[in-house]
Amino acid sequence: MKMKLVSAIAVAGSLLLSGQAYSADLPARPYYKAAPIAYLPWNKCYVGVTAGYTPGTDSDPRIRATSPGLQDSINLGNVPSRLASDPDGGVVGGTIGCNRQYDRIVIGAETDLMYSSLRDSVAVTQGPGVTTTTFDRKLDAIGTLRTRLGYAVDNTLLYVTGGLAYGHVQSTAQIFSVPGASALAGSEDAWKAGWTVGGGIEHMFMPNWSIKGEYLYYDLGNSDVNLLPVGGPPETGVISYKNTGHIIRAGLNYHFAAY
Repeated sequence: MKMKLVSAIAVAGSLLLSGQAYSADLPARPYYKAAPIAYLPWNKCYVGVTAGYTPGTDSDPRIRATSPGLQDSINLGNVPSRLASDPDGGVVGGTIGCNRQYDRIVIGAETDLMYSSLRDSVAVTQGPGVTTTTFDRKLDAIGTLRTRLGYAVDNTLLYVTGGLAYGHVQSTAQIFSVPGASALAGSEDAWKAGWTVGGGIEHMFMPNWSIKGEYLYYDLGNSDVNLLPVGGPPETGVISYKNTGHIIRAGLNYHFAAY
């Protein structure tokens, strides 16, 4: 009986040892790690052209009196305290930028300068004094210097962008009761700086060519047009408005390896 028990233990031990040896001979379980994409179409610099539409956002420039005489004219209804304004126009210009692509993440910088036809003219005649108030403004150039952060899906790039915005603003205003004889007049001609933010989508349709659609919101700060007396009573005032708006545009870019 003891011999049978010893034999059984010996057989079990042999099987256990042979199983461990067999397991040691098996190859290790493979570990799979996703390889980084080798195709980096956005890892280039580029130049391009862009064009689109730009509506302004502020529709109500305000007239504020800085003298009792003009305040009386506003109170009597001869001069409006607000002007209904709805500026819009087109933009066209050029773009320069560079991207760095890290797997699917794309980081870049871009600058552009565009001609703008955004403008508006307002003329209001009202009151018992039959007084006419005219106001003209335009934004004839706008540019940006921005960073871009995007996610690449092969040849398509989705991105957000933001940075510096600047533009050339011009405006003129007159208040008069007799045509050609201004009682008050003022103007502004200045470059303004502010900020912009937006996003877009870009698609590489050929190895070095891409098209994009982009939206930007810009804010160039406030404008104050000082109204001073011109051959009339000593009245003074200020017309204030915001230089804010939207840019909706499309672009065509040529990409080249600069590094």
